[in-house]
Amino acid sequence: MHSAQDMLDFCSRHGIVAATEMVPARGGEEASDRMQRSDVKYQLVNDNASLAG
Repeated sequence: MHSAQDMLDFCSRHGIVAATEMVPARGGEEASDRMQRSDVKYQLVNDNASLAG
């Protein structure tokens, strides 16, 4: 069985990175709706820095 570290090492050696999409912290409802519709093609990341603005 491979460990998570093995997977991360493999990705690092081969230049494999996660595809992410930043959503504003206050956009949680829209993000949830999009996930329900299967409209998310990347990992959604909550942008907490947007709360400061």
